[in-house]
Amino acid sequence: MLHTFENKVKSAVAGGDTVEFFVNMSFGRPDRSTDAAIAKNQTPVEEGKKIADIILAEQFVPTSVQGTAKKIDAGGKVTNLVSSTTTNSIDTNLDHYTTNVSLRKTVNINKASKADLLALNGVDGKMAENIKSLRPLKDRDDMRNKLKNDQLWHSIVSTSGIRIRFKQS
Repeated sequence: MLHTFENKVKSAVAGGDTVEFFVNMSFGRPDRSTDAAIAKNQTPVEEGKKIADIILAEQFVPTSVQGTAKKIDAGGKVTNLVSSTTTNSIDTNLDHYTTNVSLRKTVNINKASKADLLALNGVDGKMAENIKSLRPLKDRDDMRNKLKNDQLWHSIVSTSGIRIRFKQS
C-alpha cells in the first residue's frame, strides 16, 4: 500500500490539503492449529515451539487491507484522492518456516528459467511463460503493472527464502 496509497496521502498532506482517510481490514484466515501442532514436534524443540507460535499468530493477519482517502477543500467539498486494496497472502508450506538466519536465493526475474519461476508462490506453467513474455521488467512497479494481479505479485514476493531482483546486466 505504500506505493498505491500511503505516498499519495502523504504528498497531499505535505501540500497543505486536508485529507480524510479510512482503513478497512478483512479477517478470516482458516484455523491452523493442526499445522501448529505439527511444528511443535519439529526438532530442535525450541524452534518448533517458536514456529508454532508464528503459525498461530498468522491467523490474525488481515486477509486484505483497503484504504480510501478523500480531499476536503476549504469550502467543505469532498473529492476522491485514492483507493487501494492489498491482499495479504501467507506461505503456509511448513517446510518454509525457520527461525534461524538462512541465506536467501536471488531470483532475477529477467533471467530466471521456467523452473526458477515455478518455484515462486502462485506461479504455474502458464504464468511462468507469461512472466517470461513480459520481459524485460524494469522494477517491481513495472512487473505489478504488467501482471495486473496484485495478489499474484504479493504471493511471488512472499516466497520464503527468495529475493526478487530485476537487474538487466
